[in-house]
This record gives sequence, C-alpha cells and structure tokens, in this order.
Amino acid sequence: MPPHWYAVTVLGLADIVVCGHSGCGATALADGHDLTALPAVADWLRHADASRARGAAPPKAGGEPVAALARDNVAGSSPALPLTPR
Repeated sequence: MPPHWYAVTVLGLADIVVCGHSGCGATALADGHDLTALPAVADWLRHADASRARGAAPPKAGGEPVAALARDNVAGSSPALPLTPR
C-alpha cells in the first residue's frame, strides 16, 4: 500500500506536502548553468539558494552532493510550510 494512501485513508490526513524527492534533476541544475533563457525555471531553482548558502556541497549530477542539497533544501523549506496558503 502506498504511504500517501495510508496517510489519507487510515490516518485521515487532508493535506500531503511533498517538499523534495531523490534524484532531483532541478537540484543538479541549480548551480553552474546559465538559465537566462528559462526565467521561470531560474525563478523556481532560486528556492535552493538558501540551502547552498547554508553550506551544502555544490551539486554534481547523480552524486551525493545533489542528494545532500536536496535534503538540505527540504529541511530549510519545512519551517515555511505553515505560512503557505492552502
């Protein structure tokens, strides 16, 4: 049984928030790419700026630094969840 099904059906949760996932290609793109031609993508990837500023290793596609940045980004975004409109 998928965990989201259990959360909604058994636990009665009304909201499920996904803050990140493993193998995030966007996190790998967050550093070192010129995204001026893709302003919407660049704006979205700015959410990882605080995580990089906290000292997460520079991401490398497919490697542990990408996973570390993704985890740090989730941890850093969690305090903002109560402020997010529903």
